[in-house]
Amino acid sequence: MTLTQEDIDFIKANMADWLIEQSTGRPAAVYEIELRERMVRVEEALKHERELIREGFAHMDARFAQAEQRHQELREDMLARFEQAEQRHQELRRDMLARFEQADKRFEQAEQRHQELRRDMLARFEQVDKRFEQAEQRHQELRRDMLARFEQADQRQQELRLDMLARFEQVDKRFEQTDQRHQELRRDMQAGFEQVDKRFEQVERRLDRQDERFAAIDARFDAMLRRHDRHFLWLIGFISTVGALIIAAGKLL
Repeated sequence: MTLTQEDIDFIKANMADWLIEQSTGRPAAVYEIELRERMVRVEEALKHERELIREGFAHMDARFAQAEQRHQELREDMLARFEQAEQRHQELRRDMLARFEQADKRFEQAEQRHQELRRDMLARFEQVDKRFEQAEQRHQELRRDMLARFEQADQRQQELRLDMLARFEQVDKRFEQTDQRHQELRRDMQAGFEQVDKRFEQVERRLDRQDERFAAIDARFDAMLRRHDRHFLWLIGFISTVGALIIAAGKLL
């Protein structure tokens, strides 16, 4: 802790009183000598303290000068940096303004392209609407054509049905005629067989010895009858098959 001038003056003013209080039993001469010695020591201490204070102040002045120099250098550096920053800010501002101008131009070009694209899209949509109208018109025409064709097909189917009915009637008539011819043929065959029986009776009466030959003739007649029956059944099957094919063809048409 350093002493100020006021502290030194205060010590000088009260030093005698303090010494008297500490050494009341000593003589005045001894006290004065001790007092002077103490004063000399105090003055030397104060002188040393003063020198230390001066050195401290000199160091502080040097440090303050260095601090001031550093502060000045720092200030100059900061000013230079601020100038550089300001210059960079100006350059950045000019660059940003140039870029914003380019961006505005690009936005204008994009807006122009958007308008052109919009007009193109509107034109194309109009073409699409026209094509849809044409397609709808074609669809209506095709629908009317299909309805007309379906009506013609229904009419043809009706005509085919009537034709098939007429043909089936003709087939029925032919079946009836066939049955009638078969009955006539059967009657003719029965009549023929009756005549043959009569002739066989006559022959039996005349040729009793030829029983075996007549038996063979009977066998032949039996075979002929069976063949005729098979032929008749085949004819009925053929007619039935033809009728079924005609019916199936009518359903398919």
